Amino acid sequence: MLIQCPECRQQISEQATSCPKCGRPVSHEDRERARAGAEKTRKATTGCGIGCLAFVLLIIIMAAIGGHHADEHTSLKGTGNTYPDTSNVGTRLVTKQSEVVVFCAYCGNKIRSMPGTVEVLESVTPQPRREYAICSRRQCQKAAKLRAKHPDWSTDTCYTIAQRKVQIGMTKDQVLAAWGKPQDINRTVTPFGTSEQWCYGDIGGTYLYFDDGVMTSFQD
Repeated sequence: MLIQCPECRQQISEQATSCPKCGRPVSHEDRERARAGAEKTRKATTGCGIGCLAFVLLIIIMAAIGGHHADEHTSLKGTGNTYPDTSNVGTRLVTKQSEVVVFCAYCGNKIRSMPGTVEVLESVTPQPRREYAICSRRQCQKAAKLRAKHPDWSTDTCYTIAQRKVQIGMTKDQVLAAWGKPQDINRTVTPFGTSEQWCYGDIGGTYLYFDDGVMTSFQD
């Protein structure tokens, strides 16, 4: 067995009479202390190993007990002593009654409401479903015709035109659809583009200003 030299900590044989590195004599007490330390270390290592083994055995026993209970639960099926299956409560899709509210796609007014159905989770309370149509108002009917003729124009723009209104961001074609041709057009051409002033004297003396075909401001 190897022991540690008390002087230089060099590992030496317990049979040696002195340390070959530092020359310190090895006494009988040095050997006894080394044996006692080795025995203490061995016992600590053995105790740790036993503790780990006991922990592993405990895990195995608990797993076996859990599996036994699961088997008992399974064996009850078909005997009239089954446990209720609650795993899907509230998660199934069902068909429920739901109110359908129809609004005008242009003015936003409510047109009608009617009963309907919707497929939702069993635990969910259906909310009224919104749908859109075109009401009978003349402006909304006109906006719908404009939208059909110009599908690239937005719903809001078509409704604004149908009300004979203009707004910043409109193109010249959209302004023409809303107000018709102006009484006069003043055009300014620069290296940076073309600016125009449209004069509508019959509409309260309003002036519209365009940069590169898009309305950017107005004066009334």
